[in-house]
Amino acid sequence: MLRLIICSLLLAAGHLHGQSATKNLALEGATSLHLSALFSDVAITTGSGDAVTVEHILLIDGKARPELTELRVTRQGGVLMVEETKPTEQQLKPEMQRGTTVINGHRVYGTNGLNIETRLIVTVPQGLPVSLETIYGNVDITDLVKLKEVRATYGSVTVVYTDKALLPPAIDLYSNYGAVDLTLPPDTDTQVELTTEHGKLLTDFDIAIDPDGSEHQNFFEQVAGTLGNPTTDGLLRCTAPYGKVYLRRGGG
Repeated sequence: MLRLIICSLLLAAGHLHGQSATKNLALEGATSLHLSALFSDVAITTGSGDAVTVEHILLIDGKARPELTELRVTRQGGVLMVEETKPTEQQLKPEMQRGTTVINGHRVYGTNGLNIETRLIVTVPQGLPVSLETIYGNVDITDLVKLKEVRATYGSVTVVYTDKALLPPAIDLYSNYGAVDLTLPPDTDTQVELTTEHGKLLTDFDIAIDPDGSEHQNFFEQVAGTLGNPTTDGLLRCTAPYGKVYLRRGGG
């Protein structure tokens, strides 16, 4: 259901080109990309061009509000850094002012009930290493060859690989309060480490568990092991201290 909702939102976003804020960012010698989002959900795909494209969408009750969005772009040590600086909480508060309504003759107090959605839709060149951090937003990534790290505070992290040839040797996926959901091809050969403190670890893979690297104590649970027959020292790490970790077997 989560993927279905995210996909439907992205399809809806396709009708908003020209009403959203879009940046086309030349690499200018940058060899990697780091994204930082505050409120936005983030979706990343690979494009055919040699620039990074970032579409920043803010909808308030279905109406695009690009004037409330802002991205800060900097370059440091070969890293192209894109940071969401607006909307801020202060900007959104006036949109959610408390109001009143009358129900069955009684005055009821509450928020104005506006639906606020904010998203970053990012397209990156083939082979560009990417890392990402979010505070409130969810993350949705498919077949990103050079994905390195995703760190979310409150949002969920959903990553899908449909072909093991596209899978990086090492990925670190983390959400403090949300779920981490990783789907891999059934013929994947890799080492994995799944960790939670107050959630659950769920998989339909047959993991060859390493008892020395695994631990179960009180609420803490960590499973380390291998899928298939890995020939490198790469590691796929999924951590969700207060959420669930899903390691899913994709279609083959």
